[in-house]
Amino acid sequence: MQVKEKTKKLTATQWNKDGDHLSVEPYKLPHINPNEKCPCGRMWKKHGLLHINTQEGYTPVCPGAWIVAKDGEHRTYSEVDFTGKFEEVV
Repeated sequence: MQVKEKTKKLTATQWNKDGDHLSVEPYKLPHINPNEKCPCGRMWKKHGLLHINTQEGYTPVCPGAWIVAKDGEHRTYSEVDFTGKFEEVV
């Protein structure tokens, strides 16, 4: 889907499960119990990990989150944040 932030076109993908985005891997961290719930209310095993340029090298991706490519990097946005910041290019 093509979306725009103010006047800049970006590419966005909604992530719901493994395989929806090439940069997201299954959520497997040894210090997190996969059956515990994330603040979004879903179990961690239903989440993904987006590899990004941070000290940790990853960020969790909740089901339904949007991944936006901007300036060669990927960022995640909740549905609420995404719809408040972006609009679809028609």
